[in-house]
Amino acid sequence: MNRARAAPAIFVTALLCACTVGPDYHRPQIVSPANWSETAGLTTSLDEAQLARWWGQFNDPVLDGLIARALKTNLDLETAASRVRQARFQESAAKAAQWPSIKAMGDAATLNSNRTSGGASPGASGSGGAPAGGGFALPSHLNLYSAGFDASWEIDIFGGVRRSIEEAKANSEAAVWARRDAEVTLTAEIASDYFALRQVQARLALGRDELARQNDIGALVGARRRAGFVT
Repeated sequence: MNRARAAPAIFVTALLCACTVGPDYHRPQIVSPANWSETAGLTTSLDEAQLARWWGQFNDPVLDGLIARALKTNLDLETAASRVRQARFQESAAKAAQWPSIKAMGDAATLNSNRTSGGASPGASGSGGAPAGGGFALPSHLNLYSAGFDASWEIDIFGGVRRSIEEAKANSEAAVWARRDAEVTLTAEIASDYFALRQVQARLALGRDELARQNDIGALVGARRRAGFVT
């Protein structure tokens, strides 16, 4: 008899599980090389903190200052950071949907009346100011207070809330990586431009040195010609 009663419950439970919203998420398998050819000749390994500030390996205070200022004031990074905060707020809101919702209510009112305590003429009241006929007196000033709360909870039978939480977590993770990508792009552009500037400055210095050398040679040849050693 117990098995006969349990069979419909098991059937309904299995049916509800089969009706879960959407398929289960599976991380895609991405095949990546074990190491990069650019790092094959490196003999030192960098930890995560050093990789996060890779430009510090050049020991250039000017480059450090430029990147620090850019990371602090760049508007694209501020936009990416705001998107991260928005995604995390939506994730918190999605997680809150799986818990009971409680609402508190309160109200207050004040009643004022210009009538006398008995609500009748003084001659119609008995001794002590009580109203005639045995009624009760209404006060001229009355404060009324009320409070209460309401609670509700929706069971996530079909998994809609769980799917929304998974979606919110994925969006938060994507926003975080988008911000990191923006940081990497910004720092790489600044470093590339800075190195290009240093290269141009080095070429200018070499050109000035070569010009000074040619001037020295010209002055030496002129001196020899004036002395009659050469035509």
